[in-house]
Amino acid sequence: MSPRRNIKVQARRGVQCPEVYSNYCEATHSPFDLTLTFCCLTGIHEEDLTEIPGANAALAHAEPRVRVTLPFKVAKALMSMLESQLRAVDEAENENAASQAPDFTTVH
Repeated sequence: MSPRRNIKVQARRGVQCPEVYSNYCEATHSPFDLTLTFCCLTGIHEEDLTEIPGANAALAHAEPRVRVTLPFKVAKALMSMLESQLRAVDEAENENAASQAPDFTTVH
């Protein structure tokens, strides 16, 4: 048997797989894992709403597109990875905003 070694995993590039757009995500959990349900919610119409009695609120049902269930260890790593990606996006947006700051030495 070969000695133990670290193995890095990376998604293959250029391989076709389904891509799902989601603008709503719901999270639930069991004692063992976390489940993310990704939905697409567009164009809410009055007839799509169900009144919640005594709450002065309504419920709109979103159509689930995909459910992903993860062990907590993977969910924690996912959270860290998403935070890192969002920091990079924020930094890029801040750099872009700084480069497009108005020039107050001229009149437009």
